[in-house]
Amino acid sequence: MLSITLSEKAYEDYRKIAAWKKIPVGTLVRQILEREHESQDFGELLKRATDID
Repeated sequence: MLSITLSEKAYEDYRKIAAWKKIPVGTLVRQILEREHESQDFGELLKRATDID
């Protein structure tokens, strides 16, 4: 489980988009995090972090 705190502005922006997509805010945030996780930039960051160990 994960708990995050968003600024009021960020939450309001995500809430508007979630309402437009007719999905819960948590689902929208999960989709965004998963998309970022699959990005090349994240892969490069993970590679650098793994090389430190």
